[in-house]
Amino acid sequence: MDDLLGKITELNNHLTNLELKYSKFEQFMIEKNTSDLSVKQNVNLLSQHSTDYKKELVHHSILIERHENVFMKLIIPMFEDLFELISSQNQDKKGNILDADLKVKLERYLIQMKKEFSSTSDELPSMSSSSLHVLLFNVRGLDLRWQEVLLLISSLKFDALILVETGEFNIWFHQKIFQDYRLLYQKGENRNGGVLILIKESFSISRVPCSIPNICVVDIKGEDNFRIIGVYAPDSKSWSWDDLSAFVS
Repeated sequence: MDDLLGKITELNNHLTNLELKYSKFEQFMIEKNTSDLSVKQNVNLLSQHSTDYKKELVHHSILIERHENVFMKLIIPMFEDLFELISSQNQDKKGNILDADLKVKLERYLIQMKKEFSSTSDELPSMSSSSLHVLLFNVRGLDLRWQEVLLLISSLKFDALILVETGEFNIWFHQKIFQDYRLLYQKGENRNGGVLILIKESFSISRVPCSIPNICVVDIKGEDNFRIIGVYAPDSKSWSWDDLSAFVS
Protein backbone atom coordinates (compact mmCIF):
# COMPACT_ATOMS: atom_id res chain seq x y z
CA MET A 1 0.00 0.00 0.00
CA ASP A 2 2.81 2.39 0.90
CA ASP A 3 4.52 1.49 -2.35
CA LEU A 4 1.34 2.33 -4.31
CA LEU A 5 0.95 5.64 -2.49
CA GLY A 6 4.56 6.45 -3.27
CA LYS A 7 4.04 5.77 -6.96
CA ILE A 8 0.87 7.89 -6.99
CA THR A 9 2.77 10.73 -5.31
CA GLU A 10 5.58 10.35 -7.85
CA LEU A 11 3.03 10.41 -10.69
CA ASN A 12 1.42 13.54 -9.25
CA ASN A 13 4.80 15.23 -9.06
CA HIS A 14 5.52 14.23 -12.65
CA LEU A 15 2.16 15.59 -13.81
CA THR A 16 2.81 18.80 -11.90
CA ASN A 17 6.16 19.17 -13.65
CA LEU A 18 4.51 18.52 -17.02
CA GLU A 19 1.84 21.10 -16.28
CA LEU A 20 4.50 23.62 -15.34
CA LYS A 21 6.45 22.92 -18.52
CA TYR A 22 3.27 23.17 -20.59
CA SER A 23 2.44 26.50 -18.97
CA LYS A 24 5.90 27.78 -19.80
CA PHE A 25 5.59 26.50 -23.38
CA GLU A 26 2.16 28.08 -23.72
CA GLN A 27 3.54 31.39 -22.46
CA PHE A 28 6.42 31.06 -24.93
CA MET A 29 3.98 30.51 -27.82
CA ILE A 30 1.92 33.53 -26.78
CA GLU A 31 5.03 35.70 -26.69
CA LYS A 32 6.20 34.24 -30.01
CA ASN A 33 2.85 34.97 -31.69
CA THR A 34 2.94 38.50 -30.31
CA SER A 35 6.48 38.94 -31.59
CA ASP A 36 5.57 37.48 -35.01
CA LEU A 37 2.63 39.85 -35.26
CA SER A 38 4.86 42.79 -34.40
CA VAL A 39 7.43 41.72 -37.02
CA LYS A 40 4.69 41.30 -39.62
CA GLN A 41 3.33 44.76 -38.86
CA ASN A 42 6.82 46.25 -39.17
CA VAL A 43 7.41 44.46 -42.48
CA ASN A 44 4.07 45.73 -43.81
CA LEU A 45 4.97 49.22 -42.65
CA LEU A 46 8.34 49.05 -44.40
CA SER A 47 6.66 47.74 -47.54
CA GLN A 48 4.17 50.62 -47.45
CA HIS A 49 6.99 53.11 -46.96
CA SER A 50 8.85 51.57 -49.88
CA THR A 51 5.76 51.93 -52.08
CA ASP A 52 5.31 55.53 -50.95
CA TYR A 53 8.96 56.29 -51.69
CA LYS A 54 8.61 54.80 -55.18
CA LYS A 55 5.54 56.96 -55.82
CA GLU A 56 7.40 60.04 -54.64
CA LEU A 57 10.41 59.15 -56.78
CA VAL A 58 8.28 58.79 -59.91
CA HIS A 59 6.41 62.00 -59.09
CA HIS A 60 9.61 64.00 -58.59
CA SER A 61 11.19 62.50 -61.71
CA ILE A 62 8.23 63.67 -63.77
CA LEU A 63 8.35 67.14 -62.20
CA ILE A 64 12.09 67.43 -62.87
CA GLU A 65 11.59 66.38 -66.49
CA ARG A 66 8.79 68.90 -67.00
CA HIS A 67 10.78 71.68 -65.37
CA GLU A 68 13.77 70.89 -67.57
CA ASN A 69 11.59 71.08 -70.67
CA VAL A 70 10.09 74.40 -69.58
CA PHE A 71 13.53 75.74 -68.72
CA MET A 72 14.95 74.85 -72.12
CA LYS A 73 11.96 76.38 -73.91
CA LEU A 74 12.52 79.62 -72.04
CA ILE A 75 16.28 79.87 -72.02
CA ILE A 76 16.88 79.69 -75.78
CA PRO A 77 14.64 82.70 -76.59
CA MET A 78 16.27 84.52 -73.68
CA PHE A 79 19.75 83.92 -75.10
CA GLU A 80 18.56 84.97 -78.56
CA ASP A 81 17.49 88.32 -77.13
CA LEU A 82 20.71 88.60 -75.13
CA PHE A 83 22.94 87.84 -78.12
CA GLU A 84 21.01 90.35 -80.22
CA LEU A 85 21.58 92.99 -77.55
CA ILE A 86 25.29 92.19 -77.36
CA SER A 87 25.58 92.41 -81.15
CA SER A 88 23.89 95.81 -81.15
CA GLN A 89 26.47 97.07 -78.62
CA ASN A 90 29.41 95.83 -80.71
CA GLN A 91 30.28 99.23 -82.17
CA ASP A 92 32.00 102.43 -81.16
CA LYS A 93 30.48 105.91 -80.99
CA LYS A 94 31.03 106.40 -84.70
CA GLY A 95 29.17 103.19 -85.56
CA ASN A 96 32.25 101.16 -86.47
CA ILE A 97 32.16 97.41 -85.67
CA LEU A 98 34.50 96.56 -82.80
CA ASP A 99 34.65 92.79 -83.28
CA ALA A 100 33.81 91.59 -86.78
CA ASP A 101 33.58 87.95 -85.68
CA LEU A 102 31.36 88.53 -82.64
CA LYS A 103 28.03 88.07 -84.42
CA VAL A 104 29.22 84.84 -86.06
CA LYS A 105 30.47 83.53 -82.72
CA LEU A 106 27.18 84.30 -81.00
CA GLU A 107 25.19 82.63 -83.77
CA ARG A 108 27.43 79.57 -83.51
CA TYR A 109 26.89 79.39 -79.74
CA LEU A 110 23.13 79.64 -80.27
CA ILE A 111 23.15 76.86 -82.87
CA GLN A 112 25.15 74.64 -80.52
CA MET A 113 22.64 75.27 -77.73
CA LYS A 114 19.72 74.39 -80.00
CA LYS A 115 21.44 71.19 -81.09
CA GLU A 116 22.08 70.23 -77.48
CA PHE A 117 18.45 70.89 -76.62
CA SER A 118 17.31 68.85 -79.60
CA SER A 119 19.52 65.88 -78.63
CA THR A 120 18.27 65.83 -75.03
CA SER A 121 14.64 66.57 -75.76
CA ASP A 122 12.18 63.85 -74.92
CA GLU A 123 9.81 64.80 -77.71
CA LEU A 124 8.78 61.65 -79.55
CA PRO A 125 9.25 61.32 -83.32
CA SER A 126 6.28 62.18 -85.50
CA MET A 127 4.53 59.86 -87.90
CA SER A 128 6.25 61.56 -90.82
CA SER A 129 9.36 59.53 -89.95
CA SER A 130 7.58 56.45 -91.37
CA SER A 131 8.34 54.51 -88.21
CA LEU A 132 6.48 53.70 -85.05
CA HIS A 133 8.08 52.98 -81.70
CA VAL A 134 6.02 50.49 -79.69
CA LEU A 135 6.80 49.11 -76.24
CA LEU A 136 5.19 46.00 -74.70
CA PHE A 137 5.07 45.58 -70.92
CA ASN A 138 3.49 42.75 -68.92
CA VAL A 139 2.30 44.89 -66.03
CA ARG A 140 0.72 42.06 -63.98
CA GLY A 141 -1.81 44.31 -62.29
CA LEU A 142 -2.03 47.94 -63.40
CA ASP A 143 -3.62 49.20 -60.18
CA LEU A 144 -0.60 47.90 -58.24
CA ARG A 145 2.17 48.89 -60.68
CA TRP A 146 1.00 52.08 -62.38
CA GLN A 147 4.00 53.89 -60.89
CA GLU A 148 6.32 51.66 -62.93
CA VAL A 149 4.37 52.57 -66.06
CA LEU A 150 4.85 56.25 -65.27
CA LEU A 151 8.56 55.61 -64.87
CA LEU A 152 8.66 53.91 -68.28
CA ILE A 153 6.89 56.86 -69.86
CA SER A 154 9.30 59.36 -68.32
CA SER A 155 12.42 57.28 -69.11
CA LEU A 156 11.87 55.81 -72.58
CA LYS A 157 10.86 57.13 -75.98
CA PHE A 158 7.90 55.42 -77.62
CA ASP A 159 4.75 56.24 -79.57
CA ALA A 160 2.57 53.48 -78.17
CA LEU A 161 2.68 51.34 -75.05
CA ILE A 162 0.93 47.96 -74.85
CA LEU A 163 0.15 46.78 -71.33
CA VAL A 164 -0.96 43.16 -70.93
CA GLU A 165 -2.33 41.27 -67.95
CA THR A 166 -3.64 44.55 -66.58
CA GLY A 167 -6.24 42.98 -64.30
CA GLU A 168 -9.22 45.00 -63.16
CA PHE A 169 -8.48 48.71 -62.80
CA ASN A 170 -10.12 52.12 -62.54
CA ILE A 171 -10.07 53.47 -66.10
CA TRP A 172 -11.07 56.98 -64.99
CA PHE A 173 -8.14 57.17 -62.55
CA HIS A 174 -5.62 56.10 -65.19
CA GLN A 175 -7.01 58.51 -67.77
CA LYS A 176 -6.07 61.27 -65.33
CA ILE A 177 -2.59 59.85 -64.79
CA PHE A 178 -1.78 59.18 -68.46
CA GLN A 179 -3.38 62.40 -69.67
CA ASP A 180 -1.08 62.75 -72.70
CA TYR A 181 -2.24 59.40 -74.07
CA ARG A 182 -5.38 57.86 -75.46
CA LEU A 183 -6.36 54.69 -73.63
CA LEU A 184 -7.87 51.73 -75.49
CA TYR A 185 -8.87 48.80 -73.30
CA GLN A 186 -10.03 45.27 -74.04
CA LYS A 187 -11.15 43.20 -71.06
CA GLY A 188 -9.86 39.70 -70.43
CA GLU A 189 -11.52 36.41 -69.62
CA ASN A 190 -10.91 36.69 -65.88
CA ARG A 191 -9.97 39.35 -63.35
CA ASN A 192 -6.24 38.96 -64.10
CA GLY A 193 -6.46 39.45 -67.87
CA GLY A 194 -6.93 42.51 -70.01
CA VAL A 195 -5.01 44.56 -72.57
CA LEU A 196 -4.54 48.34 -72.50
CA ILE A 197 -2.92 50.32 -75.32
CA LEU A 198 -1.65 53.86 -74.67
CA ILE A 199 -1.11 56.02 -77.77
CA LYS A 200 0.15 59.60 -77.89
CA GLU A 201 -2.63 62.15 -78.30
CA SER A 202 -0.89 63.65 -81.34
CA PHE A 203 -1.62 60.57 -83.48
CA SER A 204 -4.76 60.03 -85.52
CA ILE A 205 -6.17 56.63 -84.59
CA SER A 206 -9.14 54.42 -85.32
CA ARG A 207 -10.06 51.47 -83.13
CA VAL A 208 -10.85 48.26 -84.99
CA PRO A 209 -13.91 46.44 -83.59
CA CYS A 210 -12.87 43.17 -81.94
CA SER A 211 -14.93 40.99 -79.60
CA ILE A 212 -12.13 38.57 -78.73
CA PRO A 213 -11.10 38.93 -75.07
CA ASN A 214 -7.50 40.03 -74.41
CA ILE A 215 -7.17 41.30 -78.00
CA CYS A 216 -7.07 45.06 -78.69
CA VAL A 217 -6.69 46.31 -82.27
CA VAL A 218 -6.09 49.91 -83.37
CA ASP A 219 -5.09 51.58 -86.65
CA ILE A 220 -2.74 54.58 -86.61
CA LYS A 221 -2.99 56.91 -89.58
CA GLY A 222 -0.18 59.06 -90.89
CA GLU A 223 2.20 59.26 -93.82
CA ASP A 224 2.21 55.48 -93.48
CA ASN A 225 -0.58 53.52 -91.81
CA PHE A 226 0.16 51.14 -88.97
CA ARG A 227 -1.93 48.55 -87.19
CA ILE A 228 -1.20 47.61 -83.59
CA ILE A 229 -2.59 44.38 -82.15
CA GLY A 230 -2.24 44.05 -78.39
CA VAL A 231 -2.42 40.38 -77.39
CA TYR A 232 -2.45 38.60 -74.06
CA ALA A 233 -2.56 34.85 -74.63
CA PRO A 234 -2.55 32.74 -71.45
CA ASP A 235 -2.72 28.96 -71.70
CA SER A 236 -6.36 29.12 -70.60
CA LYS A 237 -7.44 31.32 -73.55
CA SER A 238 -10.75 30.36 -75.17
CA TRP A 239 -9.79 31.54 -78.67
CA SER A 240 -7.34 30.22 -81.27
CA TRP A 241 -4.64 32.04 -83.19
CA ASP A 242 -6.62 31.53 -86.39
CA ASP A 243 -9.22 33.93 -84.95
CA LEU A 244 -6.70 36.76 -85.44
CA SER A 245 -6.29 36.19 -89.18
CA ALA A 246 -9.03 38.74 -89.93
CA PHE A 247 -6.96 41.47 -88.25
CA VAL A 248 -3.63 40.64 -89.89
CA SER A 249 -3.20 42.03 -93.39
